[in-house]
Order: sequence, then C-alpha cells, then structure tokens
Amino acid sequence: MTPSVAAPAATSPRASAKPDSSRSSANAAPDKTGVLRVELGDVGIQTEPCTLSEISPTVSQCTEETHLLFTHGGAEHSLLFTSIFLDSAATLYRGPLDDAYKQNGHSFIVTDVDGDGHEDLIVWTGREGAYGGPSYDVLLFDPSDRQFYGAPAFSELTVGANGLFSVEGGFLKLSSSDGCCTRVFDTYAIEQREPVLVERVTEERDEKTAKLNTRTERLVDGKMQEVK
Repeated sequence: MTPSVAAPAATSPRASAKPDSSRSSANAAPDKTGVLRVELGDVGIQTEPCTLSEISPTVSQCTEETHLLFTHGGAEHSLLFTSIFLDSAATLYRGPLDDAYKQNGHSFIVTDVDGDGHEDLIVWTGREGAYGGPSYDVLLFDPSDRQFYGAPAFSELTVGANGLFSVEGGFLKLSSSDGCCTRVFDTYAIEQREPVLVERVTEERDEKTAKLNTRTERLVDGKMQEVK
C-alpha cells in the first residue's frame, strides 16, 4: 500500500472527543453514501463514497475498494483499502495499546506500534480474528519521507487473534485460542520495524481431569526452544 497526498477535504466532528492524559476517542456514523468524517485533535478521517453492508446496528462495511483521506499533524495522506469496517459506536481512538485498551477495538486507531516515537495507523479491514472477530491493516509511519506504509508482518498478527495486540514496554503481546481447551500467549520484540516472536506460552486444559498443562518456549540462539 503506497499512500499519496490528496486534495484537502472538508471535515467536521460528529461527536465530542473524550480526552484524558494519554488517550482520546471520537465517534461518527457514515451518511447514506458511505462517507464518514471524524476529527480528533490534529487527526482527521474521511472515507470516500462506498457501498455499505450492515453488519450490526452500529457496524457497516465498505464492501468495495475505498480511498481513505487521513489527516495527521497537518499533512494529508490518501490511502487505499479493499474493505473498511465503520463502527459508529467505536470509530476513532488515539492513545496507547495497553492492557486497558486491548479488547475494545475501533475502526481507526492512531498509536505508536513499533516503538519509534511516531504514531502509526491501524484500520479495521476484515473479520479474520478469532471466531470471526476483527482483523486489521497496520500502517507504519516512515519519518524519512513522512508517509504511511503497509506493514504486513504486523497486520498478519491480527488474523486468528483474540482481539488486537497490546504494545507495552517495547513488546507486542497477543493471544489466540484453539477450541475449548487451548490458549496461546505470544510475545514479540520489535526489531528493525518487524515483530520477532520471543516467547510463546501454551496452556492446554485436559477435558476429562480439568488439569492445566503449560508449555513455555523462548527464542534462544535464533530458535524457539521449550524451557522449564
């Protein structure tokens, strides 16, 4: 995905932001043509007209290729997506992806994903999370040319996951499930703008005895190895 600068577009807030010391959010609903506009400080989101499919009373999907005009820090970026999910009850969030946020989910998230001190963009684009939950496209900000570029390695982590990953202390954490009795907790370090798996904890509960068995693997000499 290669963003390009687009012409300025009129934007207007649809709801008041809810700021605190570290995070804020704002909500908006698309109009009948599929256009959505929402602002939060120096961040603005506007979608172009698209065909909407209603998923729930608050969620609609742009089912065709759609341009998104993303305004950030006074610069405008035109980004192309094959699908976008618009949630009028959880539209735009700006702040840390800590454990307090992890299970919430928004259509658009502005946060520092890779720990370089620059805000990145996350967009809800699919339903490939666990049990049909949200999956996302992650775009990292490149300070060398001040553009946003798709980061497939980060986006792939949202497929099959129990909600969006969290980012804390320089590490990215997520969980996934397999049926009733298996849960996997992964921890990734971020090296050269890429996630690297450094720990995996697998919990398996015996269906008959309810005993919980835990296996821990860590990255040792470049390979994941089980540790006791």
